[in-house]
Amino acid sequence: MCILDWLVPSKKWLIHPMYFTKSNEKRDETFPCRYADFLGVRLLNAVADNAGHLFLDPDTGLRLDTGLPLHRAMWRKYVNAEEFIEIAHDAEQKLVLVYDRSINFDHQKDGNRRQQVRRKLCHLRKAKARAVAYVSHISFIWASTDPKVVCAATQQLLLKSGLPDCCFVDEGCGHLPHL
Repeated sequence: MCILDWLVPSKKWLIHPMYFTKSNEKRDETFPCRYADFLGVRLLNAVADNAGHLFLDPDTGLRLDTGLPLHRAMWRKYVNAEEFIEIAHDAEQKLVLVYDRSINFDHQKDGNRRQQVRRKLCHLRKAKARAVAYVSHISFIWASTDPKVVCAATQQLLLKSGLPDCCFVDEGCGHLPHL
């Protein structure tokens, strides 16, 4: 997956096996390993396995609400902000990347996509996790408790991807280097 290589070219990424199985899908116990192979990353074996940067791919993405889902089957449907912050704090000097599909396209209700993402980034900053997001037809948010890690990764991504910097959002703290 190019975004992983662009953020941190060392290929030291782990993926957390957070899958939400819909009733019409058939996935067996080998699916997490096959998915990790598909992405070219290693599967996280235990929480203590802090040997790499962490990619989270929940069904819907990062949500600001702090309540946990009522049904266990929905446990891995999304990552709430408090979980994401805790993971970022545990992964010292490493990036945590989440594929965020929880952006509401109803501008009347929640504001535009950049405003929604900026609210998430500001929430993370208040908890001492620095973050930047790529916002387009898909969204990714990466964070770390070390601002230098976030800035260096963002700079790498901008240089290697060739994507315009207008597709990136930070919470106004200067982690988005303007080249």
